[in-house]
Amino acid sequence: MRKSVLLLLTILLFIASCKKDNVSQPNPPSLSDQFKTDSSSLNLNGNINSIDSFTIKSNSKWTIAIEPSTANWLSLSTANGNGDVKVYITADEDNTTNAVRSAKVVITPNGSSSLQPIDITVSQLVYNPNITNIRNAVFIGDYFGYFVRLDAATGEVKWKYQSPGRFFSSPTLANNTVYCGSGDNKLYAFDAEKGTVKWTFQTAYVVESSPVVANGIVYFTGDNHIYALDANSGALKWQYQTEDLLNLSTSVLNSPLITDGTLYVGSINNFLYALDANNGTLKWKYEAGGQFQSSPCILNGVLYAGNNDNYLYAINATDGSLKWKYETGDIVFSSPTVENRTVYVGSNDANLYALDASVGTLKWKTSLGNQVWSSPEIVNNTIYVGSSDKNVYALDAETGTIKWRFPTNSEVNSSPLVVNGVVYVGSMDYNLYAIEAVSGTLKWKYKSAFYFTSSPCVVDNEGKIFYSGISGMVN
Repeated sequence: MRKSVLLLLTILLFIASCKKDNVSQPNPPSLSDQFKTDSSSLNLNGNINSIDSFTIKSNSKWTIAIEPSTANWLSLSTANGNGDVKVYITADEDNTTNAVRSAKVVITPNGSSSLQPIDITVSQLVYNPNITNIRNAVFIGDYFGYFVRLDAATGEVKWKYQSPGRFFSSPTLANNTVYCGSGDNKLYAFDAEKGTVKWTFQTAYVVESSPVVANGIVYFTGDNHIYALDANSGALKWQYQTEDLLNLSTSVLNSPLITDGTLYVGSINNFLYALDANNGTLKWKYEAGGQFQSSPCILNGVLYAGNNDNYLYAINATDGSLKWKYETGDIVFSSPTVENRTVYVGSNDANLYALDASVGTLKWKTSLGNQVWSSPEIVNNTIYVGSSDKNVYALDAETGTIKWRFPTNSEVNSSPLVVNGVVYVGSMDYNLYAIEAVSGTLKWKYKSAFYFTSSPCVVDNEGKIFYSGISGMVN
């Protein structure tokens, strides 16, 4: 009897233990149980100081760390409120390369058996706006309304798009998107790989200015306005209206320059403007004796810009005060270039000038046969520039001596661009030329439907982007 009772107790204990083992245990809390988000990853912009955050629902003590510890581009901070802890993740700006970098934010609860450690992956796309995955490409538009991508080595057409308006705006490439203004009153954003239109922005007059892209914003001028658009969507961020209110045909024509958060642009109303690039507020403006059709350049805090009153101006970039001005023999439509403390600029008096950048005194001038609307390009102490006498010139930058001239069949108002020993330049004879920079011999030429006045944008075999930013407007 005693053995039967013991056996029964043993069986009951075994059954009880089995039931205990079969009781369902609570699942570990999910990410949404512990955080006010279901996302286990954060993606941050690499070209601004980016901040993202998540909130821990519990007011328990946590240990929060970044792994690996060498990921010094990330930083953390926390804030308490209503029993929650808000964790802010900040990623530093980086535009030195094209890559995605990643790290983990590891959150470990202290002394809690019910909360599980969580890893949140933080990824940041970083890119250099002057590097693209496009290779060996030339982008340019012509006066018939064709915009093309060519092979930089052969001149072969990769794709072509026709606009209802002509292209005198020189293109800009950033983030695999090509931006260019057109005579149909629009700024175009093209997919650089496919040639399809991503978006357009409508203005009230032709867009003759060449756009500039910085920090995800496209800046350009037209119809008496200076515009700032979102580079991805084309949405308007801000606009600044100049004083040219009565006649749209006297709109801002030249191309903007941006540096250190300030946008500089000249207008046909005789003013050179300095605007805050973030919001478009006016910092200062300088009035000259004629129209600013020349696009400005800058060196060591001094702006240089040509004017229709025959002068080249040197203006303090901080306050807009005049440092000096130099008088040529005719209109200065050519946009200046500064190199080795020397300002190089063409004039409609047929001369190319070299001036001391500090004081504006003449170093030398060389006659190029006819009006010089083209803007000089300087590479390896050689100046490359076009002339209305139908030639492309190469000159010694120190002396002004002509090294070679390349003849075309019409005026060369396009500004040359030199990439890896090749000069790319358009002519009004309907051809875009690729010329050997050292010898001046022809590599190839591309025949279009009409003439070229704008300058090309070129991508080399490493994805580096080269462009002039100079408008190809022709009166």
